Amino acid sequence: PELKDTDVFVKDTTVFVKSRANLPDLSPIQGSGTQVKITFGVTPAGAGSILGPNPISVNKNTPWNNPLLKDYAAAALKVSQGYELTGWKKNGTLLDDTFSFDDDANIFAELEDRRIYLTVTGDSNVTVNNPTETIVIKSGVKWQSIKGTVAAKVSVNKPNYVITKWHRGTDKNAPELTDEYEFKKEDGQDRTVYAETVGSTVNITVKGDANVNVPAEPVAVRAGAKWSEVQSTVKSKVSAKPNFLIDSWHLGADESAPELKDTDVFVKDTTVFVK
Repeated sequence: PELKDTDVFVKDTTVFVKSRANLPDLSPIQGSGTQVKITFGVTPAGAGSILGPNPISVNKNTPWNNPLLKDYAAAALKVSQGYELTGWKKNGTLLDDTFSFDDDANIFAELEDRRIYLTVTGDSNVTVNNPTETIVIKSGVKWQSIKGTVAAKVSVNKPNYVITKWHRGTDKNAPELTDEYEFKKEDGQDRTVYAETVGSTVNITVKGDANVNVPAEPVAVRAGAKWSEVQSTVKSKVSAKPNFLIDSWHLGADESAPELKDTDVFVKDTTVFVK
């Protein structure tokens, strides 16, 4: 959102500065002959504004596709957050490259509302700052570009818990958000994302067949850790009985479960099996 004069800074904050092109000099299309006035506007009201002199004067019969005129229109138009320009219109008709200004005219930037209102929620271990206030995003934005903003709106209120997943819905059963997921207005203008937490440590219970010695107590590891990061700790608790070797590790309670991969992540208490 654009900064308002009333915004208050109570913690370290990042602000973003957006530039726009300077309004070009129109004198090359303002001669000594007959001039016509072009008045710029936006529709719907509030979707944007016009900056700089308005109206402007140009030579009669200046075509809309004149690069200088188009550059001026683009630089003068300020689009409000979440809106998108679909074209310029006169009397409801889209201006095309065949149009020229032979008389005074009012033209309007037609702006489409592409806003999505994002509500942030989470499980009982999460506190949402000002939960009734939505985050406004533009249709087409990807999760990876806004998840930092969303995450800054929440805090974990229970010791030894961390947010490990975000879901596009109202609970943990909703689909998990991926970095490449694209929010589209066509899927709904009011959307919810949900933060799921787990303990910052999780327990790995080790089981094995009759030829393996396994620890009596679960092995505590960091929540969110990959098997490649914790396997040395877990394996150090296990040994094979005489005349046997450890053959494989499985993500489950018996050897029918899939073999563990280095990329498998532990986000909750889990059982692994040693063959």
